[in-house]
Amino acid sequence: MTAMYKERIVKAFRDDAIRSVLLIDDEYIPYKELVTNKKTISEKLNDLRDGDLSDLADLKSKIDELNKINTEVQRSDVAKEFVNFFHNNKLICDVESDTTNLDYEKIRKSDLIVLDYYLKPQFENNRAEASLNLVSQLSSSKHMNMVVIYTNEQLSSVWLEVATTLRGSQKELDIEDITNNPYLIKRWNENSPDWIELWDNFVTEEMKSAFILDNANLRDFCEDFSAICDESDIEKPTQDHLKILLEKSIVHLNFNDTKYTQRCIHGQRGLWIQAGDVFIVLCSKTDKESPTEVWDSIKTALCNWKPSLYRVVTSDLQNRIEDANLSMEKAISYLEKDQMAFLWGILQSEDKHKERVARELLGNIVNEALDSILYNSNFAADVVASARAITDPVIDYVERSKQVPELHKEFQKSILNESAKNVSNRKLELKDLYLIAHAYNEKLSTTKHFHKYITTGSVLIDSEKNWYICVTPSCNTIPGQETDLGISALKPHRALTLVKLIRVTNITEALHNAHHSSYIFITSPDREELAFSVLNKESKLPELVKVVVKNHDDEAWCNDGANFKEIITFETKVDEAGLPEVIQRDEKVYPVSLLKPAYAARYQSIQSHYEGRIGVDFLTLDLSEGNLLNKE
Repeated sequence: MTAMYKERIVKAFRDDAIRSVLLIDDEYIPYKELVTNKKTISEKLNDLRDGDLSDLADLKSKIDELNKINTEVQRSDVAKEFVNFFHNNKLICDVESDTTNLDYEKIRKSDLIVLDYYLKPQFENNRAEASLNLVSQLSSSKHMNMVVIYTNEQLSSVWLEVATTLRGSQKELDIEDITNNPYLIKRWNENSPDWIELWDNFVTEEMKSAFILDNANLRDFCEDFSAICDESDIEKPTQDHLKILLEKSIVHLNFNDTKYTQRCIHGQRGLWIQAGDVFIVLCSKTDKESPTEVWDSIKTALCNWKPSLYRVVTSDLQNRIEDANLSMEKAISYLEKDQMAFLWGILQSEDKHKERVARELLGNIVNEALDSILYNSNFAADVVASARAITDPVIDYVERSKQVPELHKEFQKSILNESAKNVSNRKLELKDLYLIAHAYNEKLSTTKHFHKYITTGSVLIDSEKNWYICVTPSCNTIPGQETDLGISALKPHRALTLVKLIRVTNITEALHNAHHSSYIFITSPDREELAFSVLNKESKLPELVKVVVKNHDDEAWCNDGANFKEIITFETKVDEAGLPEVIQRDEKVYPVSLLKPAYAARYQSIQSHYEGRIGVDFLTLDLSEGNLLNKE
């Protein structure tokens, strides 16, 4: 990772992202109490001066009481240093010392929380209960918070406690939860007491950390532990058995008894943890801790985290949106007639369509609001600079060449591998590199903003695993909009035209020719990467399917895998008398994805061109033999 890329990370997640800071420490004294304490110190000093100095026990008691008050005042001086430091950096900073009634909503809205690990030291059985509860709540908030936990305890131990709390543990986990193999269950029941006894002296903090981070090398752990079992003449365990032993070894670290969350935990033991919506930095607490040290520890943790370019860019985008004051800017710039049209557009629509109309109008506002960021700022240039800073030296572009295709292929392999390393240290095979290209093409051509009705570009799958794309013009798919008599007659049902998609067995074939724009790249509901052709390979024509969608105007579906629409297709069947009979078939279709308008329009154009072709009544005649006639 280059120095420039590190600077981009720190800028995106610390310098530009943190605007408000909250210090939480029950040793910090509010101003009112601080004045009272200073007054008390003066009174105590007068008592000492005027008191009987021969009574040593009384003198010692008064000095101890004076020292205690003075220590509290000194801790408040530390808070003053922090507040001054952040104020000098143009950040809003507040101090919270009442830790008995923490206002979670106030804390959640703070970008940086500097948190004392032991907020309630009077609870000796779990002194970190309040702070652990707080970081657990923040991990599930809708706002990305950065938390600095500072403590006198060993950072590696605190890391394990915090990480286990965020992950949760399975206190009642047993062999039946891991496997249904009778042999393995029998071995566990017979040998688990001996294994547990040996395991407690074998397991290390490094092993627990790897298990929490879900990167434990169970094979190596099993080999090493089996060797110890051999020495003690105990039957060897399997990797399934080790999963239980590892789980049991972290249960005691889960002080708050947090349930197992299946949340992915990322981090570096003793330094940082990222889980859900919270990024935690660990910092040693000393009598002379400095806000500069805390600020620098954030930088160290962020650079160690090595977030991907995607995460850096999205954080930068969020910072720019907050800086732009977009809502006020756009509200002022909107003409009066535009503001009137916004309200009229909602009110004039039927109640059942009001939400759809509001979504479309809001989409226009969002797009216009982002124009200044996308086109009138240096954002895109900064993204390019960050991308180029990933490698040192910079990888220069190599254009595609028919004369020397190998150079472009090597260039592609190089940047694909660098893109993979930017996100994960896992070594990728050739097929994985193709999946990166598949993901790019899918992201380029599809959108997550799925309409609540079938429209142009809707990609569908039926119960028989047949795939379709809707190619009906979008104006003829809007619920409640009657553009012709046929639509009016069928209301609330709707006649639509679909194209049956032809699956490409090997997606590399589609990716080799992706620039021809003849393929659709989709991820199936069960997370399989797929590619489809809209044209039949033999005829080079689309396979059109005319359907009637039942209750099309009912906008009540989404692509969650459970919602579906019923469609009717028609076919001819010969009856017993040999006469043709039209029958209908009912089928369920489920939404999977939606192509962006530019891509959907291409396939609608193919359908329009096919159905609007001329010359279908002419007969073709070719009596040529060899080169006797000129063939065109």
